[in-house]
Amino acid sequence: VALQTVAFALLEATSSFVRGYETPRSHAVVFTPSYQSCQEAPLHAGAAVRKVRLTRANGWDIDLTDLEIACRADTKLILINQPWNPAGTLVSREKLEGIVEIARRHNAWILADEIYRFLEHDAATRLPAIADIYERGVSIGALSKPFGAGGASLGWIACRDAEARQAFKDAMYFGTACPARASELQ
Repeated sequence: VALQTVAFALLEATSSFVRGYETPRSHAVVFTPSYQSCQEAPLHAGAAVRKVRLTRANGWDIDLTDLEIACRADTKLILINQPWNPAGTLVSREKLEGIVEIARRHNAWILADEIYRFLEHDAATRLPAIADIYERGVSIGALSKPFGAGGASLGWIACRDAEARQAFKDAMYFGTACPARASELQ
């Protein structure tokens, strides 16, 4: 639910649905193959989505040139998944900084599904959370994968921007009914 909530908020889908009209479609960049929700959440939020293909030939890694080409003037969101699901790849710190620089040039948000963070084989390769290194970064994590708490459905959305956090709350309240108290955004 966190991916959909954040995508709806960052792409301003909630406010347009509440007001009864559709805002001009914004643009999002996602990568494929990846976890289905990472590809579909921006689409369901009404964005035009450009899928950038990861291939075996490049080690299932993000090609910064391909990302730059995929971004447009109206790109509002780049959605990444680190470590990558299903390939298990982990971009380098330098590549992550390159992704941030591309997003910054386009004034785009980076939504990072970090559900597998803390499961790296070598903790020395662990990347910082995107919310820690980018002012328009949103990190999503949960207890289920790295801490073996499957079924607990407890997670977090980390973001430095107070207005964005309020938009996440608004999107969650608009899109869910009667969530458990532990599930509410605080």
